Amino acid sequence: MERRDERKERDRDAREAPGLKTAGGPIVALDGVSVVRDGRPLLQDVTWRVAPGERWAVLGLNGAGKSTLLRLLSGRLFPTRGTVRLFGHRLGTVPVEALQAKIGWIGGELKEAFGPESPREIVALGRRGAVRPPERPAPAVLAAAGETLAAVGLDGAAMDRPYATLSDGERARTLLARALFSDPALFVFDEPTAGLDLFAREALLETIDRRLSQTNGAAVYVTHHLEEVLPLFDRVLLLRRGEVFFAGPRAEALTEGRLRAFYGRPIRLYRFGDRVWALPEAPAHPEAPTGR
Repeated sequence: MERRDERKERDRDAREAPGLKTAGGPIVALDGVSVVRDGRPLLQDVTWRVAPGERWAVLGLNGAGKSTLLRLLSGRLFPTRGTVRLFGHRLGTVPVEALQAKIGWIGGELKEAFGPESPREIVALGRRGAVRPPERPAPAVLAAAGETLAAVGLDGAAMDRPYATLSDGERARTLLARALFSDPALFVFDEPTAGLDLFAREALLETIDRRLSQTNGAAVYVTHHLEEVLPLFDRVLLLRRGEVFFAGPRAEALTEGRLRAFYGRPIRLYRFGDRVWALPEAPAHPEAPTGR
């Protein structure tokens, strides 16, 4: 049974947060979206859908338009042409804060948004989508936040330390717990493993796989790295020079032929279990001179 102070916190959140109901249809709907800045096209004629519960990976090289796409999803960038609908609402017709309250962000700019706050406080604030608290969360909410942090593998000693003192891996787990705690309709992973070493990266990916599989939320995972496209991300969007190169099932996206065409370079794919790695194909080298 929910404790009284936690129930009071939930009731206050419901009064303070903008009331936004998800309309029918896709969670994300982009129709003919183009974004032009200083005469340079960042996205061109992008049409894309994310249905409730779908899990998408977004792949692309630097400059492909991934960051621009994420800014559209945040509700803080308007397209030059086309329409963007989030949760059934056309961008600009509802408060941005109402949209963001339904999204759980992991990585990206949020990694640098906190300093003196503890992971326990940061996770508790996630319920309202807040970064700076109007007041300290109720004790029961902080306790529940600690349980979520433990579930993603954050050590108990780190839960009450200042966020600024945490390692990159601990910060990533804090943001994952914050997103899970808010039970969002959409999870957005913005290169969440950036800055992690090999072992911390694999540990975080295992946690994402396990915890996200236990939710019903849709998800968008943006990365440069093919091997981070976990099997649970069963749909893939390939962005190239601001355009949709492919959008569809993972099995059709992650083929050697399609990815060679996508990258415009010869590559070799290596499969280990259900994951895929890519390496540039080594050029043929002439025989080394014998010295004679």
